[in-house]
Amino acid sequence: MKKYFTLLVLFIFILSVKSFTQTIVGGRMNEVFLKSDVSGDNILNDPWELTYGPDDSLWVTESKGYCVYKISPNGPLNNKRKILDISLKSTWLGNSAGSDSVFNIQFVFSPTNPQGGLAGMAIHPDFSKSVGAKKYVYISYIRSYLSTGAGNTGVFYQNRIARFTYDPISGNLGNPVSLCDTLPGSSDHNSQRMIIAPVNGVNYLFYAEGDMGAGQFGNQYRVNHAQDSTIYEGKILRFNLEPDGDAGSYDKWIPNDNPFNTTTPARQSAVWVTGIRNNQGFAYDSVRNILYGSSHGPYSDDEVNIIERKRNYGHPLVIGFAADTNYNGSSAGAYSTSGVPLIVSEPANAAAIGSSYKDPLFCGYARPKSEINNIWVTNPGNGGWPSEGWSGLGLYNYSAIPGWKNSLIMSGLKWGRLIRTKLDSSGTSIVNSGSADTVCYFDSNNRYRDMAFGPGGKDIYVIMDKSAATSGPSANNPMIVACRGCLQKFTFLGYKNVSGTSTISTAVPIATGKANLCENANTVTINATNKNDTLWVPITDTSGNIVAEIFANGNNLGNVTTSVYTNSNAVREKASSKTLYLDRNITITPQTQPGSAVGVRLYITNAEFTAFKNGVNSVGNPPGVSNISNLAIFKNSEVCGSAMAVTALALPTTNRAAFGSGGYVLQTSVTSFSTFYFASVSALLPVNLISFNGAVNNDIAKLKWITEDEHGTKNFTLERSVNSTDFYPVVTLAASAAAGQQQYTYPDSAFGKLSAAAVYYRLKVIDNDGKSRLSSTVTLYPASKKGTISIHPNPVIDYATVEVNAIVGEQTSWQVTDMAGKTVLQHTVILTKGKNMINVNLSKLPGGIYYLKVAGSNISQAIKLQKL
Repeated sequence: MKKYFTLLVLFIFILSVKSFTQTIVGGRMNEVFLKSDVSGDNILNDPWELTYGPDDSLWVTESKGYCVYKISPNGPLNNKRKILDISLKSTWLGNSAGSDSVFNIQFVFSPTNPQGGLAGMAIHPDFSKSVGAKKYVYISYIRSYLSTGAGNTGVFYQNRIARFTYDPISGNLGNPVSLCDTLPGSSDHNSQRMIIAPVNGVNYLFYAEGDMGAGQFGNQYRVNHAQDSTIYEGKILRFNLEPDGDAGSYDKWIPNDNPFNTTTPARQSAVWVTGIRNNQGFAYDSVRNILYGSSHGPYSDDEVNIIERKRNYGHPLVIGFAADTNYNGSSAGAYSTSGVPLIVSEPANAAAIGSSYKDPLFCGYARPKSEINNIWVTNPGNGGWPSEGWSGLGLYNYSAIPGWKNSLIMSGLKWGRLIRTKLDSSGTSIVNSGSADTVCYFDSNNRYRDMAFGPGGKDIYVIMDKSAATSGPSANNPMIVACRGCLQKFTFLGYKNVSGTSTISTAVPIATGKANLCENANTVTINATNKNDTLWVPITDTSGNIVAEIFANGNNLGNVTTSVYTNSNAVREKASSKTLYLDRNITITPQTQPGSAVGVRLYITNAEFTAFKNGVNSVGNPPGVSNISNLAIFKNSEVCGSAMAVTALALPTTNRAAFGSGGYVLQTSVTSFSTFYFASVSALLPVNLISFNGAVNNDIAKLKWITEDEHGTKNFTLERSVNSTDFYPVVTLAASAAAGQQQYTYPDSAFGKLSAAAVYYRLKVIDNDGKSRLSSTVTLYPASKKGTISIHPNPVIDYATVEVNAIVGEQTSWQVTDMAGKTVLQHTVILTKGKNMINVNLSKLPGGIYYLKVAGSNISQAIKLQKL
């Protein structure tokens, strides 16, 4: 019995330390993620802030536990380390009589617990500097309980912002300094989110102060001060990161140029903007210098705002967009009677506020006026409100996930999911992803409080409340089971393979490339996590647009690099065959070539296909392409370049399809990667032909060709001509039809008997279906028709002149060798057809017998000479 008990304990222990993983489809755009638990169920006591720190750790605040933790982002499970504890009676900052113990929480949680606790956190941007590092971490928390007003007139707390210093030796936070300890607090809508962002190149701390829940629950009759610029409630505040030298304990933390500072009376104010309900998320775009904030709507109309100096965002007089008038006749309070004024006309209220009023950037789930008024009158409770409760906000500015770059991500409390909305190029408007303005991910029974992105954006980390969700999931995607107070990681893998093709959404843009340049795309890694036969792994450019996809089929390819060349000049042609090919070529290079066939999907734009279809070659012929079904994929062994130098091989193009409104996708299967081109299926590019060449030896023409992957090839016919126009078959050889490279040779003994100045050869490649392709032409010259040389004077004292009569223009070399065969002089020259004169300096050679030889494709002759 003891043995079985021991095994049971061991089994439970293994379950407790092993992260549970689950592959899921994240949302309607079909992205596949691997979900894994970083901390397990009921481990964190209502985590609030999640930051991927500068030391590659996850920094997490625990709102109800009043602790801060550092957690390993990649496991093992529950690998957390406490770095701050300011819970009641904690001795972290000293004993109960110590001077720093005043920074601890000063009250006992009760049934009227405040929303939040130890919540907001921001790490100084110079935290990791090698010189002049500032190991400061800013924390916001509810410190003291003050009172509860009678008749739902308010539950009052006092909040604090403190700066702690991180000790790299102990790995702990300590040495607290108070920036502000008189912030209004409540049982509801404390907000407390913080971010550090620059204004005119100087970094400041921004702090969200909610409206204290005025108008609902225990604060039903509390006065809403969001429009009163002299009171901090319902505002976003701005503080210095370091004191500015002003007198007084707290004025030194308030910037002297804050917009609501006054001189009469002399008063400094932390207020930066007004009219905010409950801002629970911040994100800063350093490229466009835009600060975003997300705020809860009353019944609907959750908002994302662009936070700008001295702006008024309307609450409680305007909810969502002023022009939609959906709150006319209702109020922002939860009851028909409250301390929140009735909204008669949202447009009129916005006009009365004046030029400082600013509409939201984005408003979610705005409901019609009749529905809002019915909610306001009947009060169905929070579960009956269509608002979602957007909490943490993140700016996804990575390119790892196709189509995501430049998106805002909101974490939803009520419906347990992440919500993504795409920004336009300016960052000031929303554009649709597919057919809607939002895409939702990871639907669950959890309350998602905040999120963070790992380096490169492939990993998304999410924390969730310990309390239960207020409503169920909102879509039919696989639901993630409830995990109380958990920290979870979602790693992007790719897209499902269904019926041999990818499920990537056609709403993802196709990469356009950079004109006349080889542009490097993102490197992807294909290993044990994504090489399986259920996934297509996308390759994106630095804007997150799709370039290609790989179906690894179990092959571990390692790091895969990709580059794209986009031609913006005249449509390109292969000089030898006059064949047109598309303006795009894609080079894919894996760390390890596959051991078996893998799938490849390659993307082209509408503009490229249209230019190719309408192009003509140098002799005025079109490519013979009318639609995408006429296009095929070709491959050669070149690196990325502006033109095809080596003959490309036709690949079996198994799928051709329009891809959204932006272009097309073509699919094939390969056993090795290199450079891919696109041309007509009937293009004069030899099928599977790597090279075709010839040489003359003892009046015999020796022809040689090399093929690769002879898919459906039947045989090869070698053809000959003496006038470069009329070709006749010499021999037909059967194709081996084997995989990989194959080599063929044929000696044409009739070559030396032909009375022609030159003999021309070409190869016809014939497929099983009877279709054929022609190679480029090889020209060979009989020995009697080759170039000749002569030397004078001979014997020579210092300089000799070599006269070369060339039958064609070509590059050749000459060399002088001594009697032992050692080369003593050599040089390369360009010959023109006809007579050429080459001066050779022999002055530094000792007297004796030498040989001078000129060698090229159409000349090979040596002459004996004497140096005096």
